[in-house]
Amino acid sequence: MAAPIGKVATAEGAVTATRSDGTVVALAVDDPVFQGDVLVTDAGGAVGLVFNDNTTFALGENARMVLDELVFDPDGGEGSSLFSVVEGAFVFVSGEIAANNPEEMVVRTPVATIGIRGTKAACLAAAEGADNRIVLLPNDDGTIGAIVVTTDASRLIITEANLHGHRWYRQHHRDGHRRGRPQPNPCGG
Repeated sequence: MAAPIGKVATAEGAVTATRSDGTVVALAVDDPVFQGDVLVTDAGGAVGLVFNDNTTFALGENARMVLDELVFDPDGGEGSSLFSVVEGAFVFVSGEIAANNPEEMVVRTPVATIGIRGTKAACLAAAEGADNRIVLLPNDDGTIGAIVVTTDASRLIITEANLHGHRWYRQHHRDGHRRGRPQPNPCGG
């Protein structure tokens, strides 16, 4: 089996990983996670992960996430990561990859690609046509990083902590093309 790319730091309720060979395992604290795993939380479930570059990622209930890629050289601090959150709420704090290689940490949702530039954010990923939200949060030391949100039709660089957040949705237009548009929106409503 390949080397793990991280481990489970916290787990509540039902949390499973489907390995790249199709094996489904229940996850518990200290269990390893691997590139290609598909993580699923049920109602009341949640999981907190710590990746090899010290990125932390928390996934809420009724969520689904794919650990597409994480390559990290701890000696040089170089690497890249790509995660896809298909559905659900999540919070992350970027680690060494984003700190040393600002273009190399990416999180995808159904309607947007989020480029991480050394920061902390809270997000909600949803299916096409539903709200997808993102809020840039201050880091623990008070600094604020940046995120670059790209959709089919727009690109937005967020550099200020924003309690009101932004939401993205993708609509089909009469010409048949899909377009994603950022909209300011309070996170709770």
